[in-house]
Amino acid sequence: MSWLRICYRSKRDLGARISDLLEACGAIAISVNNAGTDDCFDTASPENPDWIEVYVSGLFDQSVDPDRISASVDERIGDRGIQLVGVDELPEQDWMQAWSRTCRPTRITDRLWVCPSSTQPPVADAVNIVIDPGLAFGTGAHPTTKLCLAWLANADLSGKCVVDYGCGSGILAIAAVKLGATHAWAFDIDPHALSATRYNAKRNHVDGRITVVTSDDTNVEPVEIVIANILANAIVSLEATLAALVRPQGTILLTGILDSQVERVCRAFLGKFEFERHRFQDWGLLVGRRTER
Repeated sequence: MSWLRICYRSKRDLGARISDLLEACGAIAISVNNAGTDDCFDTASPENPDWIEVYVSGLFDQSVDPDRISASVDERIGDRGIQLVGVDELPEQDWMQAWSRTCRPTRITDRLWVCPSSTQPPVADAVNIVIDPGLAFGTGAHPTTKLCLAWLANADLSGKCVVDYGCGSGILAIAAVKLGATHAWAFDIDPHALSATRYNAKRNHVDGRITVVTSDDTNVEPVEIVIANILANAIVSLEATLAALVRPQGTILLTGILDSQVERVCRAFLGKFEFERHRFQDWGLLVGRRTER
């Protein structure tokens, strides 16, 4: 199977924004590489390489329309010094090898890392989640995933059950149980996501503590923590479903929400949850405590 790779060149400060837009358009993997003549490499941190210019590449299924994706990026960023370098076809084996050569472990907190299978975890006694790119969202690179992972890493999950609604690769469900949750339910409508979650749960040796179900399954009892890392419109339309999954005094994490969408999402859950707000780059995380009895 072949894939489409869409590549942009930009100043470093726009790299994260382009990555977000490509992922929102359906990219299954993102890579960021040095495009300048400077020799600086990862001098700031693994997540923020100190380059002057970057290449940002997104990998897409061949069914996508590259003109639509390009138009979406141009509309959101405008003429700010970005350049579409090219659109090319990439055989599956080639992109997996290219990705594994450039991807590095991602530090979420001192306690939690996300690592590709091609590298050794930098901190052996940390909680290390092994995730490679695939046909489902979630390698730990996106700001919304990082927000959720950081919250989980700092929460007391002992004895609690978690729902990961829109599980993608299963990274949040896997993180929850590796960080101490008793069990996690992983929901998704995409069969690729369900398969990816089963595979990744087994690879991380937690498949016995994660149940993978389709999003129309109504047999799950309310739990202590519900996570929905999807998109704002979907969160609003699923308000009743998501709220019903949260136990009294339970917690809900809502993200995939741009700054401009936070108020609308809060209004949809008005009277049911009291929210605190977290922000990373242009994205927000709403952490709500259930108040409705």
